Amino acid sequence: MATGLSWQQLRDLRLSELTDAADGWAKLMHRADSAREHVDADMSGKLTKTQESESARSAVRRLKRLGENYHYIQTETGLIRGTLDGFASELSAPQRQLRNALDDAASSGYTVNEDGSVDYPAGGKNTTTGDRIPGGSVMGDNGLIGAGSPGKYRDGNGICWPRASQRKPHS
Repeated sequence: MATGLSWQQLRDLRLSELTDAADGWAKLMHRADSAREHVDADMSGKLTKTQESESARSAVRRLKRLGENYHYIQTETGLIRGTLDGFASELSAPQRQLRNALDDAASSGYTVNEDGSVDYPAGGKNTTTGDRIPGGSVMGDNGLIGAGSPGKYRDGNGICWPRASQRKPHS
């Protein structure tokens, strides 16, 4: 099973949905902070100033725990918000580069296939032989060498080679 984000998933990812979700978590974070302030200042503070009894002290202890719970919620929702916002921010440049590359490929007559291989049209002339240069297909690599890469493998001598079984014949 492949892990990570495929080029198709990156291309189609709606980063605005991540930032919208981050905004929703930010609202929850602010609500939790307001609730904590209300519990600490309005409830616990007033109770401490106006009441002196064991039941009042017990209520203040419980309110303190409630305020700590709201603080925990505020912290955790802030972390989720930051993660979503950061994720969207980190993916925006690679997504833009990918979309630009796909647009450039399409405008030049190249076809990017689902497996990441690229079909290119015939064109031009071989200056040595005078023959027409045929179209074909190429498979790049994902930066990995070995089983995780569809395009390269390392032989017993440590040399990188295209994976012959992945090459498509020229047309």
